[in-house]
Amino acid sequence: MKKYLFLFILIFITACKETTDYELGNPFQEYLKTDKSQRLIEPYSYIDHLKKTRFKNYELDSLPIFGIILHDTQLDDYFSFLEIKPNEVKKIQLGQVNPNYLYIIHKEKLGVNFIINPGLPGAGGIATQAAVLGALGIKYIVHIGTCGLFGKQLNDSSLIVSQGAYNDGGAMLLDQENSLPRKTLSYPDSSFNNLLIKTANENNISIQKSYGITIPIFFFQPIGFVKYALDENNFDKNEVPYYIEMEGAPFFATGKLMKTKAASIVAGTDRYIIQNDSIKHSFVSYDADRAKMSAVILSIKTFNALAK
Repeated sequence: MKKYLFLFILIFITACKETTDYELGNPFQEYLKTDKSQRLIEPYSYIDHLKKTRFKNYELDSLPIFGIILHDTQLDDYFSFLEIKPNEVKKIQLGQVNPNYLYIIHKEKLGVNFIINPGLPGAGGIATQAAVLGALGIKYIVHIGTCGLFGKQLNDSSLIVSQGAYNDGGAMLLDQENSLPRKTLSYPDSSFNNLLIKTANENNISIQKSYGITIPIFFFQPIGFVKYALDENNFDKNEVPYYIEMEGAPFFATGKLMKTKAASIVAGTDRYIIQNDSIKHSFVSYDADRAKMSAVILSIKTFNALAK
């Protein structure tokens, strides 16, 4: 009996050890160890593949150098607002496994040709789209989306021009330059961002400047993470994040890799505050769709300033 009991205990200990060793494995640590190594699947080779297989009639050549990644599905509303006629838009479907479309706008009245690329959410979507646009020759990209507001520092009646975003895992993997300790934020192109702000002020477009924090999920956000992010004491006083969104950091990191000038404008749709040591979440009455249209106008005016 003792023999079998000893054998059972030995098997149990071995099984526990194997389970513990497995649970201690953290693939993300391996990512951080190898993120300075050579990269696979360069976006330029992907574009060359598309040109040789699906777009043999030079549809992807001589595209505008200005692009907008717009998180909105109702593009007809934007075209109506901008008075863009059907013959002034060319639609190209790039995606084979996802709906990645390019809308190439040629409207003389707007003063500049540009591309609208409806945004895909999260690090995987935005990093792929920004890399593809860069490989197609787009030099300036404005990301336009929505966000959750933190605390009461930001009002819910004007656009937010991002000054930088605290990194999610996607942005960390894209970062090739910084060794441990990890760089905490990714940033927009400073000259492009400053021109956006200058253009907004010159055209009486109401904006706010703020840092954000990127989390690659929308539903089921860990409440502990949100509580941490809401506490200003956890951040450098000059870089406190007052909003949360899903794409900012990997978008900026991809822009840096592609040598594309990237900037982000977001509109608040909901707000998080701490009340009695618990998180209160509510949606705001701000018309985010109307705000995003203002962000598109601001982007076009900025493109015009660059084209002069």
